[in-house]
Amino acid sequence: MNAHPELLSSPSLRALQVAVLSPAEAAPCAADAAYAVLRAELHAEGLFRPAWRFYALYAAWLCFLFCAVWHCTTLNNSAARVASALLLALFWQQAAFAGHDAGHGGVTRNTRADHALGLLLGNAASGVGAGWWQSTHNVHHVAPNSIAHDADIQHLPFLSIHAAGLRGIFSEYHHDDMACPRWALRVLSAQHVLMFPLLCVARFGLLFQGVKVVLWEWRKRHTGLFCAPGSQAVRLAEALSLAVYYTYFATLLCRLPCAAERLAYTALSHAAFGVLHLQINLSHWSREVVPGRRHGEAGFVATQLGSTLNWTCHPLLDWFHGGLQFQIEHHLFPKLPRPHLRRVSPRVKALCAAHGICYHETGFLDATREVVATLRGVALQARALRTELAAATKTE
Repeated sequence: MNAHPELLSSPSLRALQVAVLSPAEAAPCAADAAYAVLRAELHAEGLFRPAWRFYALYAAWLCFLFCAVWHCTTLNNSAARVASALLLALFWQQAAFAGHDAGHGGVTRNTRADHALGLLLGNAASGVGAGWWQSTHNVHHVAPNSIAHDADIQHLPFLSIHAAGLRGIFSEYHHDDMACPRWALRVLSAQHVLMFPLLCVARFGLLFQGVKVVLWEWRKRHTGLFCAPGSQAVRLAEALSLAVYYTYFATLLCRLPCAAERLAYTALSHAAFGVLHLQINLSHWSREVVPGRRHGEAGFVATQLGSTLNWTCHPLLDWFHGGLQFQIEHHLFPKLPRPHLRRVSPRVKALCAAHGICYHETGFLDATREVVATLRGVALQARALRTELAAATKTE
């Protein structure tokens, strides 16, 4: 509730109340108390108010990108079609950034309006199911880098950022065992190399998750607030907005002259979108991984900082990274409008320095190397485990 205190009066949340903490239990640690003061200051300065000008210009930028994509498909040459595919990937990335802002209620500060924007920008524009995303992303913010809870790091049997995954895990999010069979150990042994090819096809999994939740897992994924009367209307809105995406993408493909070009266009646009998957992974994959939730013992600020990093970039490149380069500030203030993240960063650094909390910031390439090193470390352990299991099999 640090990020959304206004929800304390929500009837849906009151129905889920399980306990009342004593004053001693509820008392924050020193870093969390300082965080609360900083958050109050940012509110008093008006930094949480909607950034109307920024998002108006952003809407114009998205319209320009989409028109450029459409126009390039009308030109009768291969270079224009390649440009169209790359621009489409950029449009998806930029729309996803704005959809992420809306999903956190950071665009208009109105829940219904931001939800509608989430459907427009996530489902209709980029094909990313808002229902699926919100379900996983809420858990991710509560328990970042938790092996058991955070679906954003549960990618078995293809990737694992911690050795615990090599013997399989139980996912509290999926309510199911995620096995790691012997063939998967062979894949994991080379995961630091396979990561980049996997990023090129990761979008297909993203699209599938959105459709799967709407068609088969609505009740399973949407509990509490989303199971209230009217949730079926939300489900219908999800389905219709996803249909808009698949309709316009199919129309784009139909404008191409042959099946081979349609296949190449799909492959290139989806592979280029892998840049966004890389940006998302850099924020967390090289940071501390925990077995469950340590929020109670470590405090909110330490929990978020332990699992998150920032990377530096020139202010003129902020548009390309969509606020993900300030992941620390975003995790501390999820509803803070994106254009204010850079402004708040020095104050967060000062807070961390005052309370001895590591504020991990590095360059984009260095952050990539850290993720590769993390995956390689687990890959080496996967190779050792394969050798161990092979030796045990021969002994038997």
